[in-house]
Amino acid sequence: MNDCCPICASGKLQAIFDGARDWEYGVKGLFDFKCCVNCGFLILSPMPSIEQLRLFYPSSYHGFHTSDAGLVTLLYRVVYYFRFREYKRLIGNGRRLLDIGCADAPYFDLLKKSFSEIDSTGIEFKDEIAEKGRKLGRKIITGVLADLDDTEKFDLIIMNNLIEHVVDPIEELKKAHSLLKSGGYIFLETPNTDSLDFHIAKKYWGGLHVPRHTCIFSRTSLGILAEKTGFSIKSVKFLLNTDHWALSVQNFLQGYSMSQCHLNNGRAWYYKLLLIVFIPLNFLQMLMGKTGSMTAILKKA
Repeated sequence: MNDCCPICASGKLQAIFDGARDWEYGVKGLFDFKCCVNCGFLILSPMPSIEQLRLFYPSSYHGFHTSDAGLVTLLYRVVYYFRFREYKRLIGNGRRLLDIGCADAPYFDLLKKSFSEIDSTGIEFKDEIAEKGRKLGRKIITGVLADLDDTEKFDLIIMNNLIEHVVDPIEELKKAHSLLKSGGYIFLETPNTDSLDFHIAKKYWGGLHVPRHTCIFSRTSLGILAEKTGFSIKSVKFLLNTDHWALSVQNFLQGYSMSQCHLNNGRAWYYKLLLIVFIPLNFLQMLMGKTGSMTAILKKA
């Protein structure tokens, strides 16, 4: 990789977090990142191929188990309630929704109960996970966004925790642009490098999610990406989401043999407790616009 930032072309990519590890699922190897000092864009170096990326997601990956019972599922339900209302507002009189990187898409069932008129399609690159959803009657395609025909048109594209997992975010958004109807929207959630937890936790930061997060954005770099790919940003919100704080502490403890413990789906027994502990701090971050997660609504220009 050269030293030119692919997002803002500033030519100011600098090495950062050399030798980061996968403390969640134990993918072997050390991983490096480069950061743009101009726009805050963070990129994994070297960038893996799609084939390599698939190997980074074990069957125990937490994103494949959002239907499990417990506190995390309850939190997902609360998030879904507010997201569904936003999805319906953005779709308007349209019907077609596409969720990229949907896993087995358990929320499709809940969405159908709330808004039966919405036609939901998902795409997932792990076939065994996509098949799990298909067996439950959900419309899920195995593949990546580039596999879809441009004649397919959608009113709303969902990229929740997706853009940070792709090998080329510029091409990903260009493809999404071609699949949207005129005036269509993208709703995305992604980590934020301009956050307090990022600057404190550094290579242990939960938002790095080494090596599955290949490119991570700040508010500034996300805005540049949107403009380069034919979108305007209608809104950005900073989330009350303590996941990255909890994972940062877990990663730090897993980095030392004396404090290591067994992980279930990449999570320690104390992970859920940490989600609660960090709520007050995360609330203050939200007021300052410095949380580790953000959502953005992009409109096709």
